[in-house]
Amino acid sequence: MKQSQNASIGIRRGPARLRKIASWLVFSGVIFLVAGLLNAALRLPLWAAPQSFGEINLTEVAPRIITPNGDLQNDVAYFRFDGSLAGLPIDTSVLDVNGAKIASLKLDSSETNLLWDGKDESGRALPSGIYIYQISIGNHRATGTLAIAR
Repeated sequence: MKQSQNASIGIRRGPARLRKIASWLVFSGVIFLVAGLLNAALRLPLWAAPQSFGEINLTEVAPRIITPNGDLQNDVAYFRFDGSLAGLPIDTSVLDVNGAKIASLKLDSSETNLLWDGKDESGRALPSGIYIYQISIGNHRATGTLAIAR
């Protein structure tokens, strides 16, 4: 009996690395669940076809889940367009789930991509969660969601 009690305690406690991985997987599942529910409620596409802004198209938003930890993998979300954004009347916002503007997307050096690094306007790293982006060019607008997982 004592041996089975020790075995169950070992399984419950487990090595710290396994507990950390299990916690991350549970958290990631929650992020995906919340992202799905938010998209369903707001009717926002999680993975979308190209969105037209008149003469220019938003062709891709990737990755949808960023992990800004400095490892150069999925640290930045890219908003790729099929032409130059130079000189266009662009207005961008990144909102928290309460609708408060916390950041703006930035134009990259190629002037064909916008990007977001998971930081607010002051350069502070934002916590894990779901965020909403809005891009307006002239009278055309695109809206969608991104997630930060730390």
